Amino acid sequence: MTSGRPDIPVEQRSTARTEAGTVELPPTVLGRPAPRWLTATELCHSAAAHPAVLLIDGLIVASAFRYMGTTRGIALLGGTIFALISPLCGLSAHRTSVQAQGIRWYMKPLAVTCAAMVAFVVLFGPMGLTGIRTVAALLRSAVLLISFRWFLWGIIVIARRRELGLRPTLVIGTHARVNELAAELAANKKVGLRFAAGYTPTLPDSQAVQDGHAQAFSLLDRNEIDHVLLINDGIDESVFREFVTWADDRRGYTLVLPLADIVRHGSRYHVGRFPVVPLPIGLSRNGLIAKRCLDVAVALALLVLTAPLMLVIAAAIRFGDHNRVFFRQDRVGKHGEVFSLLKFRTMFGSPDEYGEADAHWAVDSLGGGAAAEPALDRQTALGRVLRRWDLDELPQLFNVLRGDMSLVGPRPERVGYVARFAAAIDGYDDRHRVRPGMTGWAQINGLRGQTPLGLRTTFDNDYVDHWSFGLDIRILASTLPAIVKLPPPNLDRMLSRRAQPGPPAPDHTGRRAQRP
Repeated sequence: MTSGRPDIPVEQRSTARTEAGTVELPPTVLGRPAPRWLTATELCHSAAAHPAVLLIDGLIVASAFRYMGTTRGIALLGGTIFALISPLCGLSAHRTSVQAQGIRWYMKPLAVTCAAMVAFVVLFGPMGLTGIRTVAALLRSAVLLISFRWFLWGIIVIARRRELGLRPTLVIGTHARVNELAAELAANKKVGLRFAAGYTPTLPDSQAVQDGHAQAFSLLDRNEIDHVLLINDGIDESVFREFVTWADDRRGYTLVLPLADIVRHGSRYHVGRFPVVPLPIGLSRNGLIAKRCLDVAVALALLVLTAPLMLVIAAAIRFGDHNRVFFRQDRVGKHGEVFSLLKFRTMFGSPDEYGEADAHWAVDSLGGGAAAEPALDRQTALGRVLRRWDLDELPQLFNVLRGDMSLVGPRPERVGYVARFAAAIDGYDDRHRVRPGMTGWAQINGLRGQTPLGLRTTFDNDYVDHWSFGLDIRILASTLPAIVKLPPPNLDRMLSRRAQPGPPAPDHTGRRAQRP
């Protein structure tokens, strides 16, 4: 196992123990971090589903329409339609450096997007756009877009040959294959990856395997690894499954096929001479876009519909309870980022004066320690009504619009509790792979309020692992009936049913496999 921090420009060489003695592993070249201009260039070249990239592509298409003699308004309309259609057709998507080598990968999704745009114009016929003019403009657009990507790729290649922006990579496989991949990455810098660490679970020395296993997860947990290469040759499938289980959308995962000479020419992606298969991890970029669009559309609609009710609640709190209307509290969101959660105020006083209202539940969830003193019941009469019907959470629609939260996802927890919960409950940190939500899979299954945190964590992680757009719709549709019925949680029934929208059920503790 070799490792190193990506921000130190040194070269290291490590060893691993075997029955034959000490074996030298490939050197770890730590390289230099990517400057911002290179990151922006890579985003544009990979046609990332980013607003700035969509804007640039839309302007290029608009310029082609303008060149064909259309008015400025029609040209902008053409560029806007192209920008909106491209994520749906797979042109604008999340791609790792392995998937965005050269420009050949760009041809097929570009052709699909152009065909979809022609079909849209023919079927709906926006004013001033005709099928023939659209085809001519799109042909010119394709030339411009491909030339633009080709130019960007040239800049990226020059930067990578100077070891700028090479992503630190963990290679998992047999000792011989790890050495081969390290050599390929050193010789083919255009891929954009650099060998940072190797983990070989097949070493005869079990202690060396345990050390390598712990070090690999340590690098991943500290976000010192941007890409993971899994070599499908002599490695048990359970090893891959273990690493992919804790994957998230910040990191790329790629399966390396060892049959290079047999399948090389039929493979779409390569790392040097090795054909590879990029693995989709977590929510895809298209899925994230669809989820965000749903959040914004539904949140805006709900704000319009509930505005009169929110005004009445605000007046009742201000003039009836003589209290401040809103309560802000720091919560932990996606990737551990802290944000300010907004709620209607339902209690008098503050936690600083009287303590956290659910401190006793938090201690019980940690499974040990001295029992906390039951907190004073600080709920106002109006507050009890608001909390019974979850009306106190309506201001969180503003959090959704800001991007701090989603409509559906794991409930966010307070900053002071997260580190303690993560240390006591396996998989708790995995909930932070997505934005927290106003409602979620755990909530519609009765796990609301002061319910077992281990079981809630299992439901939350199962939601992330099996996410789909349809599942979000299903949870949103089930939220109001769940609030109206509000059945007391039947833990025996929950433990006997399947927690996730997919197959296996959680164990009796609600915990996942032991993490190193």
